[in-house]
Amino acid sequence: MTAVLKDNPTCYTGKAMFANDHPYGDNTLDNLVTDALTADVFDAALVAAGEWKFANGVLVRPTFTHLLHGPKLRKTAFAIVDAPEISAGVANPNYKKCIRVELPDLAGDYDDYWTLVDASQPVKAIVRQIREVPVPTMNDAADIEENGELKWMSHGRAAAAPTFPHLVYGGRL
Repeated sequence: MTAVLKDNPTCYTGKAMFANDHPYGDNTLDNLVTDALTADVFDAALVAAGEWKFANGVLVRPTFTHLLHGPKLRKTAFAIVDAPEISAGVANPNYKKCIRVELPDLAGDYDDYWTLVDASQPVKAIVRQIREVPVPTMNDAADIEENGELKWMSHGRAAAAPTFPHLVYGGRL
């Protein structure tokens, strides 16, 4: 899943998952921002997504349920959605607005990436396909006795791909 967030592959609109110009009939959907994650940028993302329209002119009305971020943005994301107050006596309007999810893979070149995801619908923003069900690898009893270690491993294959750009909003610096 994190590969989809990091690589920004093409979705069904023919554009990258995060882009400024997803065609929706006569409407254009912009789900990409190049600003750092802040409370103001978070609020602006919610306002911008609130104006998205499908091809028939009906509002999309995404309900962002998750805020995905890397370890570098932990404190910032916590202050935005997990802190009950902005400062002493000032309530946080975004408190528990969505669930904060820290992804360790969003580090290094991707440490400023953040994504709002609407996971409230049956169709998800990123689809996962299990190609080969993971099967645990058995440990050799003699090896366990000799080394005193039980190693848990499995082998399987899966793939992930983006679905609908109106289910995500991403910050990419």
